[in-house]
Amino acid sequence: MAKTADKDRRTIEGIQTALKTTREQWKKDAGKPNATKIPEEIIKAADELQKKVDAAAEKFIREREPMGNAGPPLEWKPDPLPSQVQDLLNDLDGFAWTPSGQQKDKLAELTPLVNDASAAVKNISEAELAALNKKMNEAGIPHIVPAPPQPRGGRSGSEADER
Repeated sequence: MAKTADKDRRTIEGIQTALKTTREQWKKDAGKPNATKIPEEIIKAADELQKKVDAAAEKFIREREPMGNAGPPLEWKPDPLPSQVQDLLNDLDGFAWTPSGQQKDKLAELTPLVNDASAAVKNISEAELAALNKKMNEAGIPHIVPAPPQPRGGRSGSEADER
């Protein structure tokens, strides 16, 4: 379950990044005379896909919100699914006994949540993104390629090489 949640997090994060970048580039190029004209139906399809991707990404990624003068917003959101799964696995890994009732309940709660979210990511990556890319290819526009996952914390390759 942890591997599935992490793989889906990386997949949806890559799609979200690529889609945002592509849409921003379209907006920048809209006023340029030599730029390729993006058909309205493709823009609408990309906007709809962005909404679906953002909704799916909320389950896997917590966006960092800027802190105001009074601190972060007071709206509570549950931890992303990969964090919840990892917390449960850490709890289970620390004991030699059978899981407690609370841990069994949490496992029963997380299993369908991860399965549903995973199915949504699979649908987006294999069906909806593919359909948008097909429309874009037919219109002669380069298709969207999901971005590779960004490293989370730690040193990047260039920083490690410098040391």
